Order: sequence, then C-alpha cells, then structure tokens
Amino acid sequence: MLGRELKPDRPRVRSARPQVPDCPGLLGWQILLLAFVCGIAAVRWTVPALTCLAVVTLLNVGSRRPGLFYPALFFSALLGAGYAWQVYPENPATTIMEDSGHERGRLSGLVRSVEGKPDGRWQVVVQQARFELPGQTPKLLDQDVVWYWHHPQTRPWPGQEVDFSTTLRPVSGFGNPGSWDYGLYWRMQGVGHTAYCSGMKGVSLGPRPASMLSALRDRLRSAVLLAPAGQGRGLLLALLMGDRFELNPETVDLMRQAGLAHTLALSGLHLGFVAALGWALAWLAGALRPRLFLTIPRPKLAVLLAAPLVLAYVWLGQASPSLVRAALMFGFWGLLLLCGRGRVLLDGLFLALACILFFSPLSLFDIRLQLSMLAVGGIAVLYPWLHVWMPRGGGVRRVAAWALGLLGVSLCANLALLPVTAHLFGMLGPNLLPNLFWLPLLGFVVMPAGALGMLLGALPGGTFAGGLLVSMAAGLLEWMLGVVEGAEAWGLLPLWRLLRPLWPEMLGVTLLFLCALRYVRKPGKLSWALVLLGVLFMSAPHAMALWQDATQGMRLEALDVGQGQALLVTLPGGRRTIVDGGGLRSRTLETGRDVVGPYLSLGRAPRLHTVVLTHPHMDHYRGLVHLLEYFGVKRFVHNGKWPSGRWGERIRDILSEQGIPARTVRAGDTVSLGPGVSLDILMPPEAPDPPSTNDGSLVTMLRWHGRNLALLPGDAEEWSLSLLAEKEADLNCDVLVLPHHGSATGRVSDFLSRARAETFFCSCGRYGRVPLPSPALLAMPELQGRRVVDTARNGLLRAQWLSPDAPLQVEVVRSW
Repeated sequence: MLGRELKPDRPRVRSARPQVPDCPGLLGWQILLLAFVCGIAAVRWTVPALTCLAVVTLLNVGSRRPGLFYPALFFSALLGAGYAWQVYPENPATTIMEDSGHERGRLSGLVRSVEGKPDGRWQVVVQQARFELPGQTPKLLDQDVVWYWHHPQTRPWPGQEVDFSTTLRPVSGFGNPGSWDYGLYWRMQGVGHTAYCSGMKGVSLGPRPASMLSALRDRLRSAVLLAPAGQGRGLLLALLMGDRFELNPETVDLMRQAGLAHTLALSGLHLGFVAALGWALAWLAGALRPRLFLTIPRPKLAVLLAAPLVLAYVWLGQASPSLVRAALMFGFWGLLLLCGRGRVLLDGLFLALACILFFSPLSLFDIRLQLSMLAVGGIAVLYPWLHVWMPRGGGVRRVAAWALGLLGVSLCANLALLPVTAHLFGMLGPNLLPNLFWLPLLGFVVMPAGALGMLLGALPGGTFAGGLLVSMAAGLLEWMLGVVEGAEAWGLLPLWRLLRPLWPEMLGVTLLFLCALRYVRKPGKLSWALVLLGVLFMSAPHAMALWQDATQGMRLEALDVGQGQALLVTLPGGRRTIVDGGGLRSRTLETGRDVVGPYLSLGRAPRLHTVVLTHPHMDHYRGLVHLLEYFGVKRFVHNGKWPSGRWGERIRDILSEQGIPARTVRAGDTVSLGPGVSLDILMPPEAPDPPSTNDGSLVTMLRWHGRNLALLPGDAEEWSLSLLAEKEADLNCDVLVLPHHGSATGRVSDFLSRARAETFFCSCGRYGRVPLPSPALLAMPELQGRRVVDTARNGLLRAQWLSPDAPLQVEVVRSW
C-alpha cells in the first residue's frame, strides 16, 4: 500500500431510464433464407408470397450492395419454389372409388405411429394398407391411412399388424374459404385416407413386436398410471409423453380459454424446462466443485449436461415433429454457445429453420412450425426491450425480476403470435396471468417430480416411491386445474371472437413493426414510403370489403358444415343473417367455433343481424350456440320449439344474458332482414300440428323487392312439403335448397314442380349412413337438366344477384 496514491472513487451516474437495447439486424444469408421461404410459400399462396418477397427486397434497398445480392435474392426464391413444387402432394387420393365411403370393408396393415387424443381415442397411422370390400379382391393403397380408434380397450404399437372393419374415406376438411386444410396436412405426411371405428368389435391386433425401446416406453407409461385416475393424471401423461388419451374435451377447452393450451402440445416450452435441468446440474456441479468452472464455463457445461436430457425427452415424446424441430433449435443454440458466438437466439432460430426446410420444405405449411418460429422470433426481438426495465438486485427484487421475466417472455411470444393466431383461430383470450401461476409450478415442480417418479416407478423395487411422486405431481395438477376452473366460474377468463385479419393486414402490421425497429436503430433512416405501404396494406382489405358490400348485391351461401345446414344471407351493405348453424355429433370439434365462426369472421367483424333456427335438431342448432355467445346478434327467430337438454337451456341462458330478443314465427309471418329484403314464413301452419320435428321446420322464401330468390325448406319432409304444395303461395324461385339435406323424404313431385328452380343446393355430409343427395331424388323428372350442387363434393356454394332484376350467378368456392 506504501507509495500508492489513493484517489477518491468517481461517483457513479445512474441513468434515469434504462438504455434502449440495440435491435440486431439480419445477416445476408438470413435474408436469402427469407427469400427461400417466400419461394416455398408461393407454391400454395402465390400472391401473398410474391408480395412478401417484394417487401423483403424493399427493406434492403440501400443497405446492401446491388451487385450480386438482389440476383441471389430472387434465385433463392426460385430455388425454394422449385424445391417445394417437386414434393407438393397431389390432390386428392384416388386409389379407392369415391362411392366406397358408404360401404364397409376390411382394412389391414402395419402400424406406423400411435398418438393418444382426448376423449379416449388413438390416432393410428397405418402403412402398407390393404382394403377389401365384400366380394372383391384386396386393393393395396398407395398412401397410408390415419385410423381414429374410439374407446379401445388396448393400445396398438408401432410395427404391429392390425385388421379391422371400417369404411374408407379420402382425407378432406371443410371446404369454406379460410379454413384449415386438413387434407393437405395429412397428404404432406403421405396419408391419403381416413378410417374410424369404436370399441373392439371387428378389430384384430397381431402380436406385439419385440422391441426393447417399446417395452421401456410401456414401462414408463405404466409408471405414470400409478397415479390416481383423473384429469391430473391425464395432464401429467400429456406433459411427460405427449399422450392426451385420458384428457376430456372439456379440460382441453378450459386450457384453451385460460391461454394455457400451448402447455399441452410438447414443444420448445417443455424442452426449455428440460434444458433448465441442465443449468441446475451445472450450478450444482459448480457448488460442489467451484474450480470446475476454470476448466469449462458454466454455460458450456449446462449445454453439455442438458443435451442428453433433451434427446431423452424427444424420444419419450415419440419424436413428434414439433419436438424434433424444437430440439434442432436447442441444438443450434447450444452449438453457438459452445463456440462462444453472440446473437445465439436469433442465429440459432435461422439455422434451425434452414435445416428443417432443407429436409422438409413443406413443413413451412405446418401451423406448429409457423407458431414456434414466430414465438421464438418475438422473444429474440422484443424481450431485450423489456429486460432493461426489470428490477435489479437480490432478495425480493431478484424474485420479482424472475417472475416478471417469465411473464415478459410469455407476453413477447403472444404479441408476436397475435396477428397469426387471430387469423388462424379468430379467438383471443387476454389471459396472460394464468401463465404466471401455471408455468413455474409446471416447469419446476410438476415435470421434475413426475419425471423422477416415472423413472423410479419403471425400476424394480421403485414402485412405491415412483407412485408417490407421480401421485403428488398429478394431485398438484388436479389442484391447479381446479384453480383455473374457479377463475372461469368467476368470469375471470374472458374469451373474445375477433375479426380474422387477411394476409395484407398481417403484412402491414409486420411492415410497420419493422419500420419502427429500423427507426430505433437509425432515427434518421425512417422510410415514409414503407410506412405508407404498411398503412395501405392494413386498410386495403377494409376498403375492399366496403366495395364488395356496395356492389355485389344479394348473396346466399351454403357453408360446408358436414352433415348439417348453415345458410348465410348477405344483404347489400353487408348486413348478414344466418339460417341454422350446423352441428356435428362430436365432443372434440365444435361446429360453431371451428367451422362456421371462423368463416363468418374472415375479414369481417363478428356480427350478425338475425339468427334463424328452423327446428331443434343438433345438426342445425349446435353451431348457433357459439355464434349467439360470441357474435353481436340483434335477434333470434325460431319456430317456438327449443332444443331439449342442456343445449336448449344454454341457448336460452345466452339469449337472456346477451339481451337478444327471441321471436316465434308461423306460416304467414314475415321477417324483415333489411330494406326490401325479407324471409316469408311458409310453414309450419298454426294447425294442425306437424307429425314430426322435421315437418315442423320453418320453410322460408328469401325475397328481394318482390322477387323470389331462394326457397329454404329446412328439414321439411313429405307431410309439410305436400301441404305447402296445396297452398296458393308463389313457390317459384331461382334457388331451392333441397329439403332434409337432399334425402329421399323430399320426393314430393308437386312441390318440386311448383318451385321450378334453376339451381338446387344441397347441404350435406359426404359419408353418412346413406348417400346424399339421394339417388332417388336426383332421378326425379323435376331435377332433370337442372344444376344440382352439394357442399360435400364442392365446398361452399354461393348464389348471387347483383340487382333485383339481374340473373342468378352461381359460384363454387373451395378451400381445397
């Protein structure tokens, strides 16, 4: 200390506000990868993809040397388009005759994969499949079959031979614009057919293949089943093994409403919890031997310790595509950390995306990949902005920073996903706080305890200890689920139906966000041309909708809802009325939420002026429950008969809660839909009472300034149609919707001859118990030479009149 001059410390100046972080730009190869992505997307979404490519080019004007960069950009796009075009699946599968969907046969093959689905179902992909119809030779299918096995008493295993009785159908979804392409999803995986069966009747399983890994997975699953049966155990099984077999649809819906559905699908979130164990082990190793960090830094040691845990979890989750992709991301992040590179999150994301698209370019069309990439990208770009505002220090401040950091990560991911999730699902649950309660318990208590119990339970002599741990984890999950149920009962988990933005609006939001980031990095470099372009993209769809409403006159659309009916009437100016809402008998697919609602809110506000229920059958009223609850509805019209059971009570409760007036109508009444537009009620009469619920259906005539446009008979059958034909009412119309989904009960010659329709619409499912529309009905003389189109084979059907005197225009609008 002698001879050393002591100088007073300089006072530290603490900034009044945290310094805004620098936003990382993209490297050249990453921009070329974006062009490659645009090329792949152009195979399916040509105009949006080319527009995005143009925007990517504009964003780089002036920031790149013009020599070879721009030619390389367009070459990358062409390379992506050519690569995707070579592997894009054909549509549809044609190995089995279209009409065989109504005839049962024997299907046999080899199990390729098995996945547990809610409500006690196995989703089994069968390869090397053969299908044999009665009296015919077996046919070898050129594509695999996805088999949904409801309420089985055993579990099939990969490599096992199966043989069962079923009907075979091509994979297909609903044909409404903007709907998810279920058929393409499976065709990209080499699956061209779907089959269903329930129970063990007619099902034969071959001997289980001898596999050490399959036996180990079975022991691990049996260890989880040591916990008491219930939704807690079902959740634990889903979290540890991706098996949702024991979950109820109601639990899945509750998780969706609470904003926790992402925790049920094994993804990067779960791998993050597993990788956190690697960090914990690295910290423990450093606490036991501090000098270890002189040899290898703690981040690198954590990567090395987490790697085998991540691989084990991927195997345990049956290497689902989402898990494999997340593991690739973690692998590249770990590699960059080991190499001492910066920008780990963003660069690792692009490296993983490049690897995924190189081996599977059509993965770009997988919703799970889109969501995971956007979520990680949002965290990489947005979280540094939140991190600088986090409290510093130890003790309570550290705990607060940790909790706020977890909430911040969830907020950044949800903000990045908001435009896409609004477009895909049209629902918003602003429920981030349940994540703050759910995720810490899930990642740091439930999953570690459940995994340890599963491992102990699979070991000889570890049944008691393992059962205790998995029971504790399942019990905690049961309690957590109860808390969420309580929050839902108190109305603390709101769920809103949104306008589903179109692709120009999503592109506009993205462009404005990128302009804002660019302005923060270089305040003098703001391009007002790009800002105006973003505003134009956001406003163009609304201007287009206003123009269409003003110029397209009257429209009648028969939505594809499977075996059911949902008819949409759109007036000049955009006012809309829906007649029935469809409704499949399914606990996992809700027609109103998953089919009708998404179409009605595509680029339009979720509003309806009038909702009409023709009669209280499930395939007509079930989809209306969601519309009445989440759409702005002015009034409800029906025939006075309410659905029985809980759904009828639910509809009446919603009408009361929302203040929607209900009106009962009979023959002779008129329902005004707007200026010059009405629904004239033709049936049922005040007396006599109809002999059946179907014959009590409302039969209505859509009229515009005195012109009969369309006759909508609901499910009216012979009694009602014959009585109507005897009346003096004018039944002449341009479009007749075939009664009762085109079944043979509508073969009333007098009724059809008096209607004299130019075009016949049929709202029906493709693979019911009998073929629809009925061949006997189609053979009637009144339908000969007339156009008959159905939703099962054509998708959405649209009839349009530009003016009260204009001719009818018919259009078939498919989404596949």
